[in-house]
Amino acid sequence: MPNFRSVYEDPDSYRDFICQQLDADFEGQHFDRKQLGSSANARDVSRAALSTVNEHIEKTLSAFANASGGLLVVGVASNGDLLGIAHLSEKQKADLLFTQSLRGAPISAKLHGFSANNDTKHIALFMVEGNERSFCCRTKDDAAWIRRGPSTVRLLGEELEQLKRDRRIVEFERMAVTIFSPSSVEKTVVREFAVSNGLSASEPIAELLYNTGATISTRSDTEWTNAGLLFFAFNPQRILEHAYIRLLRFDCSFSDQDERPTPDFDRKFDGSITQQIRALRTFFEESAFFRKFERRSSEGGFVSEHEYPQVPIDEAIVNAVAHRDYGIGRPIHCEKYNDAFVVKSPGRLRQPSDLPETFHLNEVQLESIPRNAKLMEWLRGMKDAKGASYVKALREGTRKMRDEMIAAGLPAPTYRAAPVETIVILENDVKGRTAQGTGLAGLAEIESNEFTNLYPLSGLLASGGPEAEREKRRVLLQTICDKLEASGWVIDHLNMGRAVVHVKEAREHVPRPVDRIVRIIPAYVLNIRSYFGRHYLAVD
Repeated sequence: MPNFRSVYEDPDSYRDFICQQLDADFEGQHFDRKQLGSSANARDVSRAALSTVNEHIEKTLSAFANASGGLLVVGVASNGDLLGIAHLSEKQKADLLFTQSLRGAPISAKLHGFSANNDTKHIALFMVEGNERSFCCRTKDDAAWIRRGPSTVRLLGEELEQLKRDRRIVEFERMAVTIFSPSSVEKTVVREFAVSNGLSASEPIAELLYNTGATISTRSDTEWTNAGLLFFAFNPQRILEHAYIRLLRFDCSFSDQDERPTPDFDRKFDGSITQQIRALRTFFEESAFFRKFERRSSEGGFVSEHEYPQVPIDEAIVNAVAHRDYGIGRPIHCEKYNDAFVVKSPGRLRQPSDLPETFHLNEVQLESIPRNAKLMEWLRGMKDAKGASYVKALREGTRKMRDEMIAAGLPAPTYRAAPVETIVILENDVKGRTAQGTGLAGLAEIESNEFTNLYPLSGLLASGGPEAEREKRRVLLQTICDKLEASGWVIDHLNMGRAVVHVKEAREHVPRPVDRIVRIIPAYVLNIRSYFGRHYLAVD
């Protein structure tokens, strides 16, 4: 598709494009066309027909302005015939080009003549630029539309309010939300913020918050701003009930999400936004929420693989916290399925150019356009327990997500850009791993000529009497257990030449009623055997 500005400025160079035989070959995110009247020879057009076209112009230009701009052509039929608008009266032409029924975006309109069979056919062209700081609606009733591909869609409810916030018609972060009280402050966060930003620790908290922009003074009192409440209050959910993260786990595949069972895990993480992030990080580190896969490497020994790399999980959640639309009354949903981890963040993905509805991070490079500029500023200036900033630029964070997933042999993250929701999908090839025997339920099967669970121990020969042989096996098994323990394994039992071992924090996911009573841990039984003068490690 050509640039809509170029077509408006020089229609003659794009005549073939404007007169495409099919609407589908012309109309799209930035282009639309409309015929006026049914015959080029008509001397006039009815008031009703002209009203219909004017309404189409209003809706289409509003939609273009609220997206990323576009061009509307009037006077071309759906089959590409150049009908023109010569059959309009001069007053009707003037009314057609009069676009004051819309407000919030500057609209350019003009007539242009195309020569055809010793005649000139005039068409009307209307161009409007998209502007991230403006919102275009109809003057008489404030109705607004947005462009999605070749469709013009009316903006209503959450989507309309979201666009107003995104276009800064409503300054959500700076809005006063509730009376400020020192007792509502999360003092630990304030202290850490002060230290991270080199601010005076002796400055009164109320003054620090005011100077930072977390509170504002009104005629009657000091009030929290929305951003200040979310970042510095210990219980922002008292006012913004939906400002939390909900973590769920479902025992089904992601493709079955429409018919998924009741979650076998459901937990809410609330408090200030930094407290939410910290609590989730701690939970993932200390729990067995994500599985580990143990496999036998081709070099010998065992290799432990996490279900997902840590960085993509963390970045997906932190990005959701930082970039979500807090004006939408829904929490962030983090949903774990058997083959995917999904983060659903309220608010459409903001980007300078149009994106497909679904795309992968190895196909698209995202730009950083903060929805919550103040929260982003504070999160960048705040250090976590390891001394790192809470958030990175969106481009850097999503690049690391992509690289870590690919390095782990997993697909690049998938994004779905819905009208009022951004969905990030991290896929996990559980079926492939399970088929290869890499899950905790069994050891890895690698390409080998071995058909037993015996693994030869090189450099050792069976020699000496029975007592010497038993001692050699005992020392070998003890050495193997010491190595496993140093690698994060648990030696559950070691006696009589037999060891029972398992990975630390490993557990099988079972239905919640069972999980409350007993933990099922996948374990392995090791012992040393000798056959035909050689020693072997037996694994069961």
